[in-house]
Order: sequence, then structure tokens, then C-alpha cells
Amino acid sequence: MATRLVYKQDIINIFAARDEALAGLVMPLTFTATGASELQARDKTLGRGTTNPNRYDSLVLEITSKPSGGPSIGETAGVDDAGFDNTDALTISPGLSTAPKDAGTYNLYPKGLTPELVTEGLNRVLRNTDVPHIWAPSLVNDSDFENNAQSTDWPVVGTPTTNDFTTTASVPSNLFLGERSLRVLADEAGEGVESLSFHVTETEQVILVTFVRADVDSVIVSLRNQTAGSDVDRTVTVDEELFTEVRLLLAVEDNMEEARVRFISSANNSDFYISPPVIVQTTSYRTYPCPSWLVDPKNQVLEAWYLPAGVSSEANDSYVALSQAARTAPMPSFLRSDRWLTPLRVELRADSRGPVVLACMRSLAELTSDSATSSADRQYIAHKAVANIMRDRGDEEWRRWAMSAAGRASALGYGEKTIMWAEGPMVSV
Repeated sequence: MATRLVYKQDIINIFAARDEALAGLVMPLTFTATGASELQARDKTLGRGTTNPNRYDSLVLEITSKPSGGPSIGETAGVDDAGFDNTDALTISPGLSTAPKDAGTYNLYPKGLTPELVTEGLNRVLRNTDVPHIWAPSLVNDSDFENNAQSTDWPVVGTPTTNDFTTTASVPSNLFLGERSLRVLADEAGEGVESLSFHVTETEQVILVTFVRADVDSVIVSLRNQTAGSDVDRTVTVDEELFTEVRLLLAVEDNMEEARVRFISSANNSDFYISPPVIVQTTSYRTYPCPSWLVDPKNQVLEAWYLPAGVSSEANDSYVALSQAARTAPMPSFLRSDRWLTPLRVELRADSRGPVVLACMRSLAELTSDSATSSADRQYIAHKAVANIMRDRGDEEWRRWAMSAAGRASALGYGEKTIMWAEGPMVSV
């Protein structure tokens, strides 16, 4: 995972190597605070070798870290004409909110580049790059946790101490699949979270598949008969720290109109994690709404798989997660009408072999802040962004960077045609 700031610095450093003033410098740079002010930034590395007062004219300075009392991350200023004292001081305007602090870091943008231009160039690559993605249609709202709104989409049961999404890369055991997991810390038995209600009918059977791990004590997983206010048929209690698949095949009860998926602590001080997806499919044909990113199923949907049960765990209806290989399923059909509220729907059914998941191509998410992260390949993103910016400026060097990006995209299985169509016929990726 890399932050938007890291991607930006990769792009800046490629251009810096071609910039007379910045050649030999690597972003980020570090302030030396002695004598600094809101209108003056100091860094001894800037004065190495023969210099002149105009060396850094008009370059944009961007704050990238904030020691205590320093200016805020993201603040920018420009270097004034003849604004370098030939030693270590840059006169800048407009002034920063406060004087830079010792060991604070910053970027200097090569001539003609700004934070806004680089950020847009980065996001342009992300939104026009298709990468492999697995999507599991489900009756559950926000089954993949992508809305990132746990209080709205995953309301609490009782008053758990913690009900938060987590993306902590340093603790990968807390996340099995997807972009984030939902952590629940309960201080009493019977507390937890549940999905929003979804509609069912008495003629159906439903298959529930979800992935949980209990860091402390255990968690009870159930399909809730929301109409009657009770759990359906049977539940599964998981107390394993390894992510465990819970799989229930259940008949819809008489007079049951609405259902929810529940995750409940079985004892005081339970601490457990729920990984996406939370899959609920029926064993009869149903249509499921497609997400907004799925617009061209002919080219975006590559394969359909049945997700089989894995190796049995210690409790009934629990399995070591993904411990069996997926099996090929028939490709589903799609219903499309661009005048519908949901223009695209997929028609499929689960069966005894498991729920159906789809191997797709999906564009990378744009990064909305410098701290936002992506798993996109750094070399590909930097080289592709550089190629686009150079091409827009009429710099023939863009082709070299585009070819490098194309080779990286091919190795990673990134979608080349989507990018080519979006960028123009001369672009190789």
C-alpha cells in the first residue's frame, strides 16, 4: 500500500531529474529551522554547489509533514523571483501559517508542475486503469463494506464499545478480503452489529457465507427473521483467531418477509472482526443490482465461480476460509435498461456448490487526500502519469514512459484497452 503523497513524490522525482534547479535532489526535502519564518523556508541542501538567486524562482513548495507547531500538511507557497540567498533560505509567498520546523519535510515541484496538476495526473491514471477484482452479488446492503459508513449500513445491537472499520496494514490478520474489516469490541454478551433488512419469501432457500475471526472469546453468526424478531433455525459460534468461513443453508420460515445478518458477542469482553464480503444469495434465480462501477459486463466480467465450502472447522457450518479451490460456474445473464433507476442487474442462483462470485475488471479508486492509500503498483502509476503529462505538453519523451508503463501493466494484469480507449489511440496502455 502507498499513500497519495508517495505516488506524487514518485512522479515529482522523475521530473526533478530533468529540471536544472532540482537535478540531484530527491523529494521529500527536509527543513532546517534556524532563522525560518512564515515567509522564509530554510534548507542547507539547496545551496550545495554554485547557485544564483534565481535558481528556484516560481517553484511551488508543498508541506508534507507537520512537526509540532509547524505549518499544516498540504500548505503551499511559491518561491519569489530572486528568492534564494545562495546558501539555504528561500523567500516564499504567500506566507505559510507558521514558520517551518526543524526536520519537517516538503516537496519542491519542478518548473511547470503544481500539486494540483500532479494530483489530477495521478487520479487520471487511477480512474482509467482496470485491475482484477472479485465481486460477490448479495442481498445484503453494503456487503463489501465499501460505503465505509458502519453506523448507517451496519447498525449496532446493544452498546458495543467499538464498532469501527479498520484498514491497518500493519496487522493483516485483521482483514481477510476486501478494503476494510469491521471490528466489534463488546463488553457484554448479546452486543454486536447487524446488516440492514432485506426482503425474502417463504418459497426460497438462502445461503449465507461470511468470514469472521474472534480475537477474544467468540462471536455468534445468524440469519435473523426480522419479521418475527428471532434467529432462523440454527446459528454458528466461532471462537477461532484464524479467519473462519461461516456457511448456512437455510429455508425461509413461514410468514418471514424480512431478514438481517447478525454478528453477536457470546460473552463479556468479546473482540471480533468481520471481513467482507457478507454474501446472501438464494438457491432460486434472482436478479441482483450491479454496482455503479460495473458498466460493461461483456468486457468487465471475465469468469464466474462457485465458492465451495472449505475444510471443516471445529463447529458445525464453519470452515477454514477459502481452503478449497473455486469451481467454474455458468456465466450469468445481465439485464440492462439505461432508463431504470438501477440500469444493470445480474441474474444468477446459488446451489449446493456454493454462492456465485464474479471475477471482474474494475477501475482503481481515486485518492482524495494525501493520506489515502492504494495498492496500485508505484512504478506503473508514476510512469503512466509522467507519460500523460509529457504527452499533453508535446514532449516526445512521453512514448518512452508510456512503453515502460505498458510493460508493467501487462505483467500485473492491468486493463490496457480501457486505458487506451480513455486516453486516445496513440497510447499503448
